[in-house]
Amino acid sequence: MPVHTKLTAAQPTTSRPYAPLMVRLIGLIITLIGLAIAGWGVAGALSELVGLYSGALSAPLESPTAANGEVGEEAVAKSMIDSVIVGAAGVPFLAVGGVLMFIGGGRKRRARTRRNLR
Repeated sequence: MPVHTKLTAAQPTTSRPYAPLMVRLIGLIITLIGLAIAGWGVAGALSELVGLYSGALSAPLESPTAANGEVGEEAVAKSMIDSVIVGAAGVPFLAVGGVLMFIGGGRKRRARTRRNLR
């Protein structure tokens, strides 16, 4: 006859020793995706800024030209803002990935502590 025990919150229903590692791995992947998106946006904005100042130093009397070929400081500013918006789209990925890595690390520490107490 099987013995039935009452499950409490401290007793997991299944044993999943790989779960914290998977949570941390998924968090790392999402963080790297967010970092790539944010880095691409920041690099685009900085390249426009560098292009603006290098154009001002090489030909001070000419109007600046944006990367898309439009002429004028407003066009360069618009192109920079577009790049910053792309970079801002990566920030939520960075945040979610960081939270997942933190949760995975906390689960790992709790599991290690639980094993040491047994």
